[in-house]
Amino acid sequence: MKKKSKIITLMFFPENNGKSFTLRIHKYIIFSISILFFIFIAGLLILIFKSGEIAAKLQLLHVIKSENEKLALENSQLCSLSNKIENIEKFCRYIENLAVIDEDKKDIDTEIKILYSKSNSKITESNNDLLNEQIVSIPNITPVEGWITRTFSSDSVNGHQGVDFAASRGTPIRATAPGIIDEIETDKYLGLIVTIKHEHGYSTRYGHCSQVLISKHERVNRGQTIALVGNTGRSTAPHLHYEVLKDEKNIDPSKFLLIQNE
Repeated sequence: MKKKSKIITLMFFPENNGKSFTLRIHKYIIFSISILFFIFIAGLLILIFKSGEIAAKLQLLHVIKSENEKLALENSQLCSLSNKIENIEKFCRYIENLAVIDEDKKDIDTEIKILYSKSNSKITESNNDLLNEQIVSIPNITPVEGWITRTFSSDSVNGHQGVDFAASRGTPIRATAPGIIDEIETDKYLGLIVTIKHEHGYSTRYGHCSQVLISKHERVNRGQTIALVGNTGRSTAPHLHYEVLKDEKNIDPSKFLLIQNE
């Protein structure tokens, strides 16, 4: 019994009496070429099918990216609006502190109430100007970029006559209201101190300074840098001791603070 040949012979007879020739190809080669051809066709069909799916996913990705950008913008606007609302609320609380005079707040600008006449609820133009001057003279910004580590206490034994702000050494200290440098002195407890006298009986003190950048009797504006945070006096770490006084009496500075500097 003859074995089947594994060779396929192809004979070519050109026209016009050309010389014929024979091509001998192994069956495995033809089989392999066939398999590769079918794989190529299948791959091409899959690619065509998948290309539509990929295009749809790319389009969806573009839509999602656009939506994310839109949401990010809206989130940014909401954050901005939230910050504005928060600042308005802080300002409202600050105005309430100025307007409400009770047993705990007798030291908050008592002169404001005499501007309102018992017989006439309208404020005259001169009284309005005076009220504006009083508000301008109130120390109402944070003196340093830091966080409060100790609050005001009026306790006669363990009282703390100001507010302590923790801040790194060399942080700028700013005047919290316009005024005149009344005193630059060194104290055993508060170290290097700057005292500013403001209008309408207000004054402020800034303790534990490392360096003073202004001179005595110099006029300063709200927000102007007057000194640098230090660790002078009795202090375990660099910080600012900040006091507010009204008619030489210490009052709680936190009642006046608008959190952001001008």
